[in-house]
Amino acid sequence: MLIQPGRPEDAPPPAVVAAMASTIFNTIGIVVGAAVLVASIVNLLVPSFAV
Repeated sequence: MLIQPGRPEDAPPPAVVAAMASTIFNTIGIVVGAAVLVASIVNLLVPSFAV
């Protein structure tokens, strides 16, 4: 079953779907990791600042 309606023949190959899912999840992980890193650095520089 496809997420979007249409013919199964028009769907992208499984490798393309897997690569896109991997790219999306990795991007989300990098953004969240960067936010945690920034919060940690702020906490080290200004210990009284509650994040």
